[in-house]
Formats: sequence, C-alpha cells, structure tokens
Amino acid sequence: MNQSKRLQKLAEAQQAFDAGDLAGAVRLCQTLLRSQPADVRVLHTLAVIAYQMAADERLGEAALPSLTLVLVGVVPVIMLSRAIGRSTRPGG
Repeated sequence: MNQSKRLQKLAEAQQAFDAGDLAGAVRLCQTLLRSQPADVRVLHTLAVIAYQMAADERLGEAALPSLTLVLVGVVPVIMLSRAIGRSTRPGG
C-alpha cells in the first residue's frame, strides 16, 4: 500500500472515530498495521480509540485494540532483548 493510500485509510479511521464507529476505526487501523506494524500514527490512533472505548466502559471492545498495541510493542522488545543477550555473551 503506497503512502497516499495509507494516509487516506488513516483519515477514514479518524472519520469513523469521529462518527462514533469505534469498531470500524479499529478495523481500519488493524488493516494498516498488517502492512506496516511500526507506523506510529496508526498506533497512536489505535491507542486513542482503545482509551475512548475504555472511558465509555466498553471494556470488551477495548480489549482487541489494547491487545493489538501490546503485541505490536512486545515484538521489538523481545528482538532487542535477544540481540543484547547475544552481544553480551563471551564470543558473541
């Protein structure tokens, strides 16, 4: 997906959020994250959606975007941890 299409999809997610379609906004964000998991703008939008769902006491619905954020964030931490572990070993 090229940059202009990504920005268009992100704008659609924001419009869905503004219209109160939080589930639709989550779906759009997850589509964007599949193609580029480290997109900070999409992660921020997803975090705002999760926060709004939790604030509205829609905790069951807030679980999916929250878990997505955790999973996307944990992978780089694991990779860095392994890389640091290898570099601190003797001969590594």
